[in-house]
Amino acid sequence: MKHLKNTLAASAFISLMIVMSCDPGGTEPEPPVAQEAGSALAAAAWTPTTGGITNENTPRDEWEGFQVSFTVDEGDEYRSGNYTAGPIPVEDDAILVWKTSGTWAFAENTDGTPDLGTIIRDGDTAVPVSVTISGEKDGDVYTSGNLRMEFTVPQPAGRTEGFYGNWVFNFEF
Repeated sequence: MKHLKNTLAASAFISLMIVMSCDPGGTEPEPPVAQEAGSALAAAAWTPTTGGITNENTPRDEWEGFQVSFTVDEGDEYRSGNYTAGPIPVEDDAILVWKTSGTWAFAENTDGTPDLGTIIRDGDTAVPVSVTISGEKDGDVYTSGNLRMEFTVPQPAGRTEGFYGNWVFNFEF
C-alpha cells in the first residue's frame, strides 16, 4: 500500500509539473532571428525612396523605376534565397551594380551564426552588402519596411569611371 501511495504522489507531482510548464497564453515561440530577417527581406518588392540611390554621395537618377524582390529558402533556415531586380539602366557597366537576378545569403559570423547585417550577393564574398532592415508588422506579416543596402563596386583595370565606388540604396515598401 505504501508503494502505491508513493507512486500516486510521484504521478501527481509529474502531472502538476507538466501542466505548469505549458504556456498558459498558447503563444508560439519567437521565430529565430534569421527567419525574422529573411521574412522581412521577402515581405514585398522594395522600391527606392526619393533620391535614395547614390554613388559616391551623388544621386543617380538613371535608376528610376528600379525595384528589388527577395525570396527565402526555408530549407536553409531563411539564411539565403534569390533576388530579382530591375529595370537596370542601359549603360554597359550598370550590371556591375545589380544583375537582373541572382542569389543572396547572410554572411556567417566566426561561430557559424548568420550575420544579419551583411548579405553576400551572387556568392561573391569579396563584395558584401551591408544591410539594415526595419519595419512595421501586423502579427507575423510586415506591413511596411525600410531597407538600406550599402556596398562598393571595385573598378576593374582599364575601365572608365561610372558605376564604381560606394553605392547606397535606400528602399521602402
